[in-house]
Order: sequence, then C-alpha cells, then structure tokens
Amino acid sequence: KIRHCSSFNFGFRQFNRMLPLLFMGFLRLATHKGLEYQEHASEYGVHWNFFFTLALLPLIVAILPGPSWKLPAVILIVYQGMLAFGGFQEWIEQSP
Repeated sequence: KIRHCSSFNFGFRQFNRMLPLLFMGFLRLATHKGLEYQEHASEYGVHWNFFFTLALLPLIVAILPGPSWKLPAVILIVYQGMLAFGGFQEWIEQSP
C-alpha cells in the first residue's frame, strides 16, 4: 500500500507540473488560431507547440527506464528515418 500511495503521489505531482504548461500550450493554440497569427509549420507542425513538448517531458521521463543512451539513440534514428524517407516531414508540415 505504501508503494502504491507513493507512486500515486508521484504521478499526481507530475500531473500538477504539467498543468501550467498544458494550459499555456492550449492558450497559445487558441490565440494563434483565433487571431489567425502566422505560424511556422516547419518548427513544430501545424497543431503542436513547444509548451506541449515541455508539458510531456516529466511524463516521458517517469515512464522511461533509467539513464541510458541506447533508447534515445534508437528513437532519434527511427524518427530521423521517418522524416527523411517515410514522408513524415511533409505530413507534419502540411497536415490540416
């Protein structure tokens, strides 16, 4: 029970850390769409912004295993391959 309670508290703390960044991300998304502000799709795509990336980092760090260079290297190689050869970059930049 103690372990379950501490993992629940850890998850709750991570969620509380994410809330302000998620709020700012949705606020930025709403204001940019509402004001029809110019967006550079080559940075994060059409619907993504840096606040969402920052908000998800604590969750990703909590899920991933301990420090290692192997998993990030595999993710980097697969993602770059998808961008270069899989048509993923065009989809990110031009999705509705």
